[in-house]
Amino acid sequence: MNETIFWNMIEQAWDEISPLLKTKRLQIAVEKDFKEPTELGMELSDLVASDLVENLSAKLEKVSKEDLLAFDRLLEQKLYDIDRADIHAYTDGSDDGFLYCRGFIVGMGQAYYELVKNEPASATTDLDAESFCYFPRHLYRNLHGEFTISAISRETASNEAGWKV
Repeated sequence: MNETIFWNMIEQAWDEISPLLKTKRLQIAVEKDFKEPTELGMELSDLVASDLVENLSAKLEKVSKEDLLAFDRLLEQKLYDIDRADIHAYTDGSDDGFLYCRGFIVGMGQAYYELVKNEPASATTDLDAESFCYFPRHLYRNLHGEFTISAISRETASNEAGWKV
């Protein structure tokens, strides 16, 4: 498992939902309304939290124990890397809400993730995917038992460099 495989798995899981969503997934960056999430954004948020998690879980059930753990650690690193005050300013929400929004951002795929990472104003307001943040960890426990926590935290404001004023 490496970063390329991580992002490819997410894209493949999206393709199983609908290959036609590739263009729509990037539309939320230009259609967003900071006061109210768009209908498209809400639809995509629901898909990340349900269908995408389901499709990825089915794929990850078939990989080795080590690869499943590596997928979770890559997810954790991606969530950590965008744990920044400048992104939070556009997403709004509580500490948990910002974590779940970061789950949505990662779940949308590499193109949207990189867009938000480089242009925080592209982040959406009040769209989240709580289940995406932890599903590989839960899957690992169900399949292999005990799960060892890493040194990186998914929690909001754990990336100190991202919150320096």
